[in-house]
Amino acid sequence: MERLSSGELTQEAVKELYAAEQTENTYTIYQLKDDVPVDYHFRSLERLQEKGLAVDHANYKKIYTAPLTPGTTLEGIYEKFNFDRPEDFKGHSLSVSDVVVLHQNGQDTAHYVDSIGFAQVPEFLREQKPLIPDAGLRWFHPLYRSSLFHNYRNRNHFDFLIF
Repeated sequence: MERLSSGELTQEAVKELYAAEQTENTYTIYQLKDDVPVDYHFRSLERLQEKGLAVDHANYKKIYTAPLTPGTTLEGIYEKFNFDRPEDFKGHSLSVSDVVVLHQNGQDTAHYVDSIGFAQVPEFLREQKPLIPDAGLRWFHPLYRSSLFHNYRNRNHFDFLIF
């Protein structure tokens, strides 16, 4: 930034540096937000799916990003963030329910830390669409609307409503 304000770097040079940074191979660690229901925390992917839950990007916060050097593996990242965590890492040890996104050669892949190993979770990278459109709720009596919003917000599933 100093070089930009002093005139050493032009805006064009900054744009080129930014573009180069975006193509750099990196990995990013995501961990669940504190306000996410306990059903999501430290659960295997199979257990989440049994409960009808998904690995939703909206439930996670970005904790750490670092360069992905040649030879770095998911297992190596797991070991590093359990046994030799960097000083600037502010999250908890890498655990079940965390997500590691690898950005390699312009492609992103998301990997769920499972009870044994990692599982690819492409849905983590997709934009999530609401399951219940808000407009459809206007047809429900106000007494029931709050329950529907509560169930939707907490990802509870229901098969039917009794009126």
